[in-house]
Amino acid sequence: MLELIPNAVLSLVMASSINIKGDAEINSYNAATQQVYVTTAHGLAVVDIKDPNNINLQKNIDFTQSPYSFTNKLTSVASQKRLTAVSISAKSRQQPGRVILLDTNGKMLSSIEVGPLPDMVTFTPDGKYLLVANEGEPSEPDGKIDPAGSVSIIDIWNPYAPSVKTADFSKFDSQSTALIKAGVRIFPGKKPSEDFEPEFIAVSADGKHAMVTLQEANALGLLNIQAASFDKIVPLGFKYWMGLEIDVTGKDNGYFPRKDSPIVGMYMPDAIASFVGNDSKQYYVMTNEGDDRDDFIEGEESIRLAKWKVDLDNQKFPNARELLNKKWLGRLKTPKITGLNGDIDGDGDIDIIYTYGGRSFSIVDARGNQVFESGDHIGRFIGLAGGLDEKRASKKGPEPEGIAVGTVNGKTYAFVGIERGAGGVMVYDVSNPLAPTFVAYTNHDGDRSPEGLTFIPSSESPNGINLLLVTNEKSSTLTVYELR
Repeated sequence: MLELIPNAVLSLVMASSINIKGDAEINSYNAATQQVYVTTAHGLAVVDIKDPNNINLQKNIDFTQSPYSFTNKLTSVASQKRLTAVSISAKSRQQPGRVILLDTNGKMLSSIEVGPLPDMVTFTPDGKYLLVANEGEPSEPDGKIDPAGSVSIIDIWNPYAPSVKTADFSKFDSQSTALIKAGVRIFPGKKPSEDFEPEFIAVSADGKHAMVTLQEANALGLLNIQAASFDKIVPLGFKYWMGLEIDVTGKDNGYFPRKDSPIVGMYMPDAIASFVGNDSKQYYVMTNEGDDRDDFIEGEESIRLAKWKVDLDNQKFPNARELLNKKWLGRLKTPKITGLNGDIDGDGDIDIIYTYGGRSFSIVDARGNQVFESGDHIGRFIGLAGGLDEKRASKKGPEPEGIAVGTVNGKTYAFVGIERGAGGVMVYDVSNPLAPTFVAYTNHDGDRSPEGLTFIPSSESPNGINLLLVTNEKSSTLTVYELR
């Protein structure tokens, strides 16, 4: 069990922080230029961090101007060696997006059409390929237009003329029934090829495979990069909260958890990162944020349990009336869509009370098998520190979202960004993936909602010290931490 008090073998010391106008979100560092590239609503901000204690904004690249002439709906950025890649959504998110390749001076080398809503971009370790998660979100507000999700595999050997292969999910359409039975969330009337929405990508150390989070499906996709094909869809299963602390009332002006809540969490991970454990095996760590499709479904996907006025199975929930009280589970957001709402036997009453997200981070092996899950640690720590957001308690809690992994003094650390409440970054030693330890926490004033986290090893850092970069969308800041 994770300790509530961090062991403080590593500390985060703020070096500097600057405000970047335009909802700064994702960041990426280039060791060759010692610059950080940050996505904003106004384009790509270029920040000089040659002196981490005195960083400064150099320029902004506006992609609505020539020679780009696209949009400034930037979704992600990745930079390495001679290249920076920026993914950009079209004006209509259901239309194909683009990835722009830039040189170290910001000059456009090429523009590549990819799938609808390219939401995340990353290089393989050898720099040969660029992977793009094309989320393919449905149209708002009714979801009538629902493009297929996919991953683009871009060969960038020649950055002036890159070639693209696309890995989609059409091969799994014939397996829909089996996938649902195995625990994958597929919306009624949808095929896997249109329902799966790739969120984040993490590449294996050997560069041959990638793990892709399919948040709304509560699943992972195992991608064979060379073959440009998904080998397998892995259902993530469910988290049983009985015996764990959780507060879902959101109306009690504090953290008053219970350990007897008969609810089941759907992990629904957002960000994911790759690392090698101390056993030399491949692992992936992910943040279990949870997300619904209220924006894309007429009448919404979720509802508060008490407002639903639903029947709970009397045998499974003999204390149903007490459970539905707003001081316990009445305010809990739960799915109401037939087929996804917990009516397992189809008799009209609810057999399982689902909740969105795991409010945690978890670790899986190379095949997607869970080897560790942080339980109630994040909620307990943030809650006891007085930092829970009452408005979010009944929905997804503290919402762990961003993730970065780095090695300091021979230890591998996971940096977990907390989106809600006090926010901040929680740090865990994951060197032994089966038994992580809680190391540190910081919530500098600007870091209330850390969206993008990047670890810079001392070998690539401007000052020879391991650094952590944090961008915060709410405060639109970029903060540099020294890891000591």
